[in-house]
Amino acid sequence: MAGLAKYASKQVYWAKDIIFLVTDGGEHGVETWLKSYHGGGGLYVRSGIIQAAVCLELPPAKSYAGMGLFFEGKSGQLPNLDLVNIVQYISRVERIPAYLHGMVDAPRSSTWLEKYKRSAQLLLRQVSSLAIGKSVGVHAPFLRYRIDALTLSGIVRPTDPVSLEYLSTGAAPVMPTPFTIRSIGRTVESTLRSLNNLLEHFHQSFFFYILPANEKYISIGDYIPAAGLMVASLLFQAMHLWWMQGSDDMRSDNPETRIDRINAYYAFLRRTLPNTIGIIARVHLLGVILLIAPIAVPYAVLTNTTSTAYVFTMALASVSMVLHISDTYWIESVRRM
Repeated sequence: MAGLAKYASKQVYWAKDIIFLVTDGGEHGVETWLKSYHGGGGLYVRSGIIQAAVCLELPPAKSYAGMGLFFEGKSGQLPNLDLVNIVQYISRVERIPAYLHGMVDAPRSSTWLEKYKRSAQLLLRQVSSLAIGKSVGVHAPFLRYRIDALTLSGIVRPTDPVSLEYLSTGAAPVMPTPFTIRSIGRTVESTLRSLNNLLEHFHQSFFFYILPANEKYISIGDYIPAAGLMVASLLFQAMHLWWMQGSDDMRSDNPETRIDRINAYYAFLRRTLPNTIGIIARVHLLGVILLIAPIAVPYAVLTNTTSTAYVFTMALASVSMVLHISDTYWIESVRRM
């Protein structure tokens, strides 16, 4: 880092200031510095608005098999997709590729089923991180300040001698080989050059996305129909409550009368514990079937991700509606018995 800082100080034609930050304590140290930088402490040296940040984590090793790229922040925050694409492209050029979550894609000679399983594993990691809201790197505090950031972490080979010695004896950490250090330095330097050419903050690309592979992404337009249907269910429920109040001539100005009518309806549909468990089991079974269903679909159909997403979303909505209607009529028949 000192060598890179010395090199950057000589690039007088660069238009952006570069801040080299070394912290202790991981995310807490970065969060403390950011608070001080934005007026929450005694830090008086500033360089204006921070546009992007690249965090490095280099564990002791002789060399790295690649770099793991981590981009999720807390509460589902994501950096602009352009930053992820820039780092991935530059790392491939510098022969030290950055893999999402440190997961290498399936070989080109693999079957489409193996590629599908590998992509599903990567998607599961991303979705779990976004759903739980847990950060996966020291870059997370930057995202809270609307600063696009990501973390590059060295991928250590299982048989690396330096790593094994460090883990077994606790020996002093040894820096990687000069070739590895040079590749990492050139990757960071090229990324800084790219960021130096920015005239404004990243905004053209996507801020909501899912990456199933290192060179592919799923846009928000592909998976938003499912979320839209879940939100639409609340609207249908509100319309149903309005319909349960009766026609205009049957409605009463007394709110208690309307509430009693609705409470009576829900008392009629009240489910027992075994019935509720059965509904939850059927819904989860349906989700598993729809997750595995693409394996049985011809590969030519899966090439169009947009149409595939809409087909499975509509299938899920249709089957769920059928289950709900059948369950309602089943409860009504049981009540009559």
